[in-house]
Amino acid sequence: MTDAPSHINGRFALSDLPIWRERRLRVLVLLHLLVVLVTAWRSETFFHPDEHFQVVEFASHLLGWTPADALPWEFAAQMRPWLQPLAYAGLMRGLAAFGVRDAFALLTALRVVTALFAWLAYIALLARLVALQTSPQGRLRLVQASLAIGFLPYLLARTSSETAAASLTLLSLLALGLADPHPRHRRLRWTLLAGLLAGLAFECRFQMAFLFLGTTLWWLWHRRPSVRAVLGFLAGGVVALAIGALADRVGYGVWCFPPLNYVRQNIVLGVASTFGVEPLPAYLWLLPANLFGPIVALCMVLLARVWWLRPRSALTWGTLAFVVLHSLVGHKEERFLFPLAFFLPWIFAEALPLAALATWPRWLRPLLVWNFLLMALFAVYPLGWRPHHAFFRHMDQATTVQHVLIRGPQPFIDTPFLQQRPFELRVEGRDPLPADWTQWLLLTPDAFAEPAPPVGTHLRLAWSEMPLRASPAWAHVGPLLGTWMHAWEAHTPAGLPRPTWLTLYVIEADAAAGLAPRR
Repeated sequence: MTDAPSHINGRFALSDLPIWRERRLRVLVLLHLLVVLVTAWRSETFFHPDEHFQVVEFASHLLGWTPADALPWEFAAQMRPWLQPLAYAGLMRGLAAFGVRDAFALLTALRVVTALFAWLAYIALLARLVALQTSPQGRLRLVQASLAIGFLPYLLARTSSETAAASLTLLSLLALGLADPHPRHRRLRWTLLAGLLAGLAFECRFQMAFLFLGTTLWWLWHRRPSVRAVLGFLAGGVVALAIGALADRVGYGVWCFPPLNYVRQNIVLGVASTFGVEPLPAYLWLLPANLFGPIVALCMVLLARVWWLRPRSALTWGTLAFVVLHSLVGHKEERFLFPLAFFLPWIFAEALPLAALATWPRWLRPLLVWNFLLMALFAVYPLGWRPHHAFFRHMDQATTVQHVLIRGPQPFIDTPFLQQRPFELRVEGRDPLPADWTQWLLLTPDAFAEPAPPVGTHLRLAWSEMPLRASPAWAHVGPLLGTWMHAWEAHTPAGLPRPTWLTLYVIEADAAAGLAPRR
């Protein structure tokens, strides 16, 4: 295969692309879109807190819902970009003009819009790569491989800086690849667009500069663009930085340069290291340490194969720089490399003999079954380490102000954007206990343990984040799930977050205690 997508020739015409012209490819793409939209709709929680607190809560602050003192410390340090939060705030303000003001509906809209944009960028890359395949079988295999990845819909639906930046990066590289083969009078237009999109990707997530360092060097070295094209790319980037500076001015209220503050806080002052330091090769085990582990490991092998077999590819220059520079940073998290998932069609096109694959290998079929089962699970059940958006939705739908007493380890439930309906929280053992138990709800973070009621009362299960907790089947399913969960927690390394499922009980007075009944 050629250095896709840089060697794609011809004028861009959507109806001429095989991915839309060939019926079986079009059906697969539309089915994938359906899965992505369902996942975005159902994925109520966040994968990582930064996905919510560094983006959604920042946008909520612009709308006047989240006070500045409730934002994370990065706000005071002026080190986070405001481009994505500002775009989200504008979207929510526009929806509010049409009467959509419910926080949960707005959050769903943010996920759906993000997923649509990310999906379009992903499909744009896939469509250009499919157009390079000369055989129908090669085109089919590339589409099948690119759309079968089970974790992809979940990543596309994240309101994270990684998703937004990766989407813009794909579009930038497509624009840069399409510019060079075109007539000279079109080059400036495409390089301007490529630079603008690259700058916007940087303004969403500064670490995308690692990838653009590699791809831009490849473009300069292998494509030998004209001075005019280079200046157009730089001009587009400058425009994007100016847009980002205006967004930061709106968000922080003063002129500042967050990229410099980010480097100062995390690298010079070493704040990032306080969240944990991993050895140089840690991504080798951090990335596959999840339910999709075998599929992720296979994708990692294929990326390494591209690096080995195609050292002159733009894909190699960009992704290798991205991985190496992230590995040199002491603090590592698997989500930092999530943008690589957006390049999977390119990885498959470079690493696999697609035209020669008459059928998929037998050894791959069990992995595909597991992969599709997880894809279906992630599409309908909102998985996350802190899945308490459901709790806030339940409290938001309450008809009266609720008084909640927390028993046990205090759960992570401080998300101001979702706390639109006020309710009182007290922590048992820290705050004064209520005088009238019957006016309170008891909240516990352990769905598998039955809490003891306060003296003179009994508990009635009202609601739980744990599926089946309130159903008759729990008597049989609960002990089994509890045994599995506690065994898993016993073998989990210290420091990793533990999943919790909040459960609410109504505190009711015993008849013999003489307490007033709950109203």
